[in-house]
Amino acid sequence: MMGLFSSFNPISTNYASLGWIMMISPILIFNLNSFWTTNSPSNMNYSKPLWMINMQMKSSIKKFLLPNSIMIISILIIITSLNISGLMPMVFSTTSQICINISLAIPMWIASILFKSNNLLKFMAHLNPLSTPMLLIPLMIIIESVSLLIQPLTLAIRLTANITAGHILMSLISASYHSFSTLIMPMNMLIHLTFTILELGV
Repeated sequence: MMGLFSSFNPISTNYASLGWIMMISPILIFNLNSFWTTNSPSNMNYSKPLWMINMQMKSSIKKFLLPNSIMIISILIIITSLNISGLMPMVFSTTSQICINISLAIPMWIASILFKSNNLLKFMAHLNPLSTPMLLIPLMIIIESVSLLIQPLTLAIRLTANITAGHILMSLISASYHSFSTLIMPMNMLIHLTFTILELGV
């Protein structure tokens, strides 16, 4: 019998290899779709959300970040695809592993630090909150620097905890199908569908 956390172990099932295949599936799907069926309806379904994301980014990010919008959108699509594929049965959820989340968080954190450090004086000024007393300025700079350094770790832990909690709830609901009678089955399916929609939203 499989345990509650067995879906988060990449070597606990015979279907473990599917999870690692799903990690590269977004790249294969989008590349093959663009190469073979440029004007297909499915490609139009992909391009419309990408266009909406690009327009939203243009209105919210700074001008010097616009040339990198394609890279940001690509990372967003890959993470979204991995999250959705983790909801499929018999597929290992890669984004529930903290090593995967840290490997995604650290490069993005370093990139944001490099962008902010173009103007070193303004970057250092952000480490000191407004209206801080003179005696507390050195202490506040140390505290803000420590919080900045642990940002990728805390972000990865928070994302892992959120995804893991949702998957555990869905596993418990799935296991309850064998315990309840057929009269309660529609309500159980409705709850399961609601949690699936919430997981897709997260």
